[in-house]
Amino acid sequence: MVAEYSPEEVKKAHEILYNEGLKMRYQVAGKEYVDRSLKAADNPFAKPMQEYVAEACWGWVWARPGLDLKVRSFLNIAMLCAQNRGTELGTHVRGALNNGATEEEIREVILQAAGYCGMPAGIEGFRVAGKVVEDWKKEQEAKGHATRDHSDIGVDQRMNTDQRSTSKYTVLPTCLPIMASLLRQIVAGPRMRHPEADLDLCYVTDNIIATSGPSSSYPQVAYRNPLKDLVKFLDSKHGSNWAIWEFRAEGTGYPDEEVYGRVKHYPWPDHHPPPFGLVPLIMASMRNWLQDKEAEGRVAVVHCKAGKGRSGTISCSYLISEEAWTAEDAMKRFTERRMRPGFGNGISIPSQLRTIRYVDRWTKNGKHYMERPAEIVELHVWGLRDGVKVAIEGYVEEGKVIKKFHQFEKAEREIVRGSIRKETGFADVAMQVMGKAKEKTKTMPKDAGDVVESQNGDGTKDTGTSGLNNTNSEIQPGGGDVIFRPSERIVLPNSDINIDFERRNKSKYGGFTMVTSVAHVWFNTFFEGNGPEQSGKADDSGVFEIEWDAMDGIKGSSRKGTRAFDRMAVVWKTPAEEARRASVMVEEPGEGEPVREMSSADWRTSDDLSQDFEKKLGLRADMAASAAVSRANSPGPSTGGSNAGDDVPDEIEGVKQHVPPTDENLLSGVTGDQRDTDVGKAEEATSKEDGEVSATAKKLKNPTTRGQDEEHQ
Repeated sequence: MVAEYSPEEVKKAHEILYNEGLKMRYQVAGKEYVDRSLKAADNPFAKPMQEYVAEACWGWVWARPGLDLKVRSFLNIAMLCAQNRGTELGTHVRGALNNGATEEEIREVILQAAGYCGMPAGIEGFRVAGKVVEDWKKEQEAKGHATRDHSDIGVDQRMNTDQRSTSKYTVLPTCLPIMASLLRQIVAGPRMRHPEADLDLCYVTDNIIATSGPSSSYPQVAYRNPLKDLVKFLDSKHGSNWAIWEFRAEGTGYPDEEVYGRVKHYPWPDHHPPPFGLVPLIMASMRNWLQDKEAEGRVAVVHCKAGKGRSGTISCSYLISEEAWTAEDAMKRFTERRMRPGFGNGISIPSQLRTIRYVDRWTKNGKHYMERPAEIVELHVWGLRDGVKVAIEGYVEEGKVIKKFHQFEKAEREIVRGSIRKETGFADVAMQVMGKAKEKTKTMPKDAGDVVESQNGDGTKDTGTSGLNNTNSEIQPGGGDVIFRPSERIVLPNSDINIDFERRNKSKYGGFTMVTSVAHVWFNTFFEGNGPEQSGKADDSGVFEIEWDAMDGIKGSSRKGTRAFDRMAVVWKTPAEEARRASVMVEEPGEGEPVREMSSADWRTSDDLSQDFEKKLGLRADMAASAAVSRANSPGPSTGGSNAGDDVPDEIEGVKQHVPPTDENLLSGVTGDQRDTDVGKAEEATSKEDGEVSATAKKLKNPTTRGQDEEHQ
């Protein structure tokens, strides 16, 4: 028989449960904090929720026997960390401290949670908890109480102080290596781990090891290859017959002496192809080490950050240039050895794949490479959407930094066909992302939508110059065909060029813009000018073409956001005066010859200095200075300078040429800064040069005449 209670009895029971819950909440979270929360919710709408929380959570669950308050705090910290609930997490970190928990214990709980719910949640958990701990310490010190850091107290003392059971502290040290191993497996993700060493590395061949970047400092050592474990493994397997080649412009994470000084530095930014001037040097350096007749059994250890893109590019390049592998076999081998089955290719970034084809052509044609300045004459863009920034970038600081040389402004743009429809705000962007634009989509004309074919030196044809097919023949409306002509000459100090696109849509209410597209592409004018096939004498001008779908995405992924354009063509030339003074023939050093090494990045840093380091999709604060850039929705005429729309500061102002100066007479008496200043301020090219480039550009003048576009090859 079910007992019946009067409304008064039920009300009294709720009051008792609420009061008990409020008392428990005060005990755990602190009276001052709880009173603040109750005051913020003191209105007819929110008050019932506070009553429910006090009764159900604090009055019933927290008051149950079986678990002490500190354990319950730890459980809540782990669950809220997994749910990425920062505000509530802060509340229960404070509660754990009030319940006698130490910083060490809270840290271990969040590390445990990160191992099972993912690194982003764990990192956010550390950020929130760290701030709460510091605030809590200050509050305790202000009250004259000693804080419970306990970092200098032994385990036995802590057990006695807080009356902990012995089993908890005998298990914890045993669990830490397991947690760290789990974290490293999560970070490695699709990459194969070495079964014997339990490290994120693989043997690409018997003498080439690819590994993710090791670390000797906290917290990276918790989820990356511990340097001491990597060195121990290499010592046990190969004795002193190993050496490292590292490619991290963001810093290695360890000093050279921790690997006995056996490390070669050739750094460049993550998710990008190498400056080609580095390739002959890296190949010769690895060859001299591995093929030394007096030293058998040597191995080369290559690493970047993840041991995938940059490491894979160099591993495959070595197999192609020094071991006579085909490009296809080299890339297949790297994928088989580095990646878990079904997780994609080892090298997936289009510009890095393009570099591997460059290496293949370089190898087949005598390994000649001429590093020379390059000038951007025009940029032709088909189907350009609203709000797109276009920038010209290149390598400086020996390849460690990507510098923006020019960002096109609105005044430098000519619409030759169609129009660029102005978006009305975030709603249009959301509709495009969902594929539900207001207007019907239109199919690209066959001549504009076909994938561009470019002729390689070996007679084969590549698709879109990147090997990627156009997967979307339907385009969104509103794109116009545009020619960008710089108001001042754009001269880069070497042959590697990056064309960078970023699309932004402005809120019609002001204050914010949304970055909806980020994409870029690297190419090298020596190879696009058929230099390898012409004994190192590349064409003085040419056109590089690519489709939107073949562009590089955000940080090495295929994600580019909404479509910013359909197709583009870059008209480039080699400026005669600058080329006469600054061109250098880069030959691969012979066997046994000394090989130049680059300067390393600061191993203690963890940030890439390149200007695209922070590029990502999402909301940005609107900047008034961005009105001068090439945006269809820019209000009014341009008032800013050439860099007005740049949200990312120019980290490195000077430009230093990274090509090895093989001809001392050519460079004598001229510093790197002086040489680059001369490149940027040189006189106009000869009339013959201008005539040749003008003739090339005219072929692209009408965006509908596709047949003429391919004659540059």
